[in-house]
Amino acid sequence: MISFWCKICSLDLDLEAEKVSVMGDEYFRAKCKRGHKLVRYITTKSDDPYYHLSKKMRIQRQQFSKDLIQPGQEGFQLIYKKEWDKLEKAREELERKEIAKKKSRDEFYKKYAASGTGNRENVKRVLELEEQYGRTTG
Repeated sequence: MISFWCKICSLDLDLEAEKVSVMGDEYFRAKCKRGHKLVRYITTKSDDPYYHLSKKMRIQRQQFSKDLIQPGQEGFQLIYKKEWDKLEKAREELERKEIAKKKSRDEFYKKYAASGTGNRENVKRVLELEEQYGRTTG
């Protein structure tokens, strides 16, 4: 059974279909109850009118649209409240870590510079190396 859309009857129909191959292009064909010719493209699915015209497909797209919504899209936080809260919590935690990391680096720089044992360029290089290898200062 293949689903078809009859433009003339404005109906979605599930019918037995015949597979036809013409010069490398394949498609299914059938006739509706009133005898109108119906076609579903196999080779060039993007040109298949069924996906654009079928009422059943429009309803399915609407039903599944909330399943495809992404965190940045409008409505995500309303539909997926728990997931949104988890993402917000993770974002806030990341911000706290970044602030703590900056504070730690600033304190390290002040302490190192105040000791008089190094200059600004040495401190900067130490901090860059630690960041490169994922270590924290202090």
